[in-house]
Amino acid sequence: MRQQPSVTSTLIGARTTDQLETNLASIDVDLDDAVVAELNALTKPDLGYPWNVLPLGASIQQGSCTINGVSAEPFVRQK
Repeated sequence: MRQQPSVTSTLIGARTTDQLETNLASIDVDLDDAVVAELNALTKPDLGYPWNVLPLGASIQQGSCTINGVSAEPFVRQK
């Protein structure tokens, strides 16, 4: 996780001293780019609704107008 660009800190939790030592030792582990890419592909979430309709927002709200530099094609309901 800490190698992801948006991660600024890592929270660790441990109930025992051994768990704490293991968690702290993970700081020294660096995954290569291929492994990170594979893990990202395997764990990519399927966001589904409402994320899949958000790109329609501008076209539904503003039609073919340009507002604050954002242009959109007018929304046309599919038959």
